[in-house]
Amino acid sequence: MSSQLLDDLVGEWCGRGSGDFATLEKDFAYTETLTLTRIPGKPVLAVSQKTWSADSGEPMHVETGYWKVKPNGTVELMITHPFSECELCEGSLSISDATEEGGSPCSTIDATCAQVLRSSEGSGLSAVRSTRRVIQVQREPSSRLQLRYDMYMST
Repeated sequence: MSSQLLDDLVGEWCGRGSGDFATLEKDFAYTETLTLTRIPGKPVLAVSQKTWSADSGEPMHVETGYWKVKPNGTVELMITHPFSECELCEGSLSISDATEEGGSPCSTIDATCAQVLRSSEGSGLSAVRSTRRVIQVQREPSSRLQLRYDMYMST
């Protein structure tokens, strides 16, 4: 992946997302601010994510970490949570060209974490065993940027 792609992703992204969890009766929706900062000279972005309930506006979650793009086009998402858990997700990055799709250019990261690591002090809140994150960033014809971030969790 080119350095230009990472440069294009840098910035503050705001959007809506949805998630589902095996022990919840229904899916949930949230709004999100995702801040991506380029690590100079490296194929890595520093990530800070904050979410709020789409219904009430109450804070829901915060996480930090890194997204790394490998030369072969795969990605690693290294994510830490404040309740003593971390994820190492691997997946793919795809980019659609507006001329091919007939719409706006779109980048999609689809990454799966097969294992969630917890410290001995990790909270008992989470029964999550694996996650999948599908992140879509789209540039509208007006040059406005759109973010969609779907989070899937399983126990």
